[in-house]
Amino acid sequence: PDPTLNLLIRLLDHPDNVFRSEVAQTLRQLGPQAVPKLQAALDSDSPRVRSSSLSILNHLVTVDVSTLEKLQQDPDERVRISVCLLYTSD
Repeated sequence: PDPTLNLLIRLLDHPDNVFRSEVAQTLRQLGPQAVPKLQAALDSDSPRVRSSSLSILNHLVTVDVSTLEKLQQDPDERVRISVCLLYTSD
């Protein structure tokens, strides 16, 4: 396992929005290398991590419908909103 990727995923739960945005940008720049960790992070205990991972994945790959359907049922509103934003983005 890549310790840098693991750390970056954990940092998606950082309380500072600007810091999280920088982490997200770094993960987007890593591209396909980050995809497996981001997909695994969709099952994180942290709603922030789930929501951020979904948004980043959407920039890197097509998120499959079954994943979106599962996340639409997420107990956290932020995650459900992230799913809705994917449907409304071009």
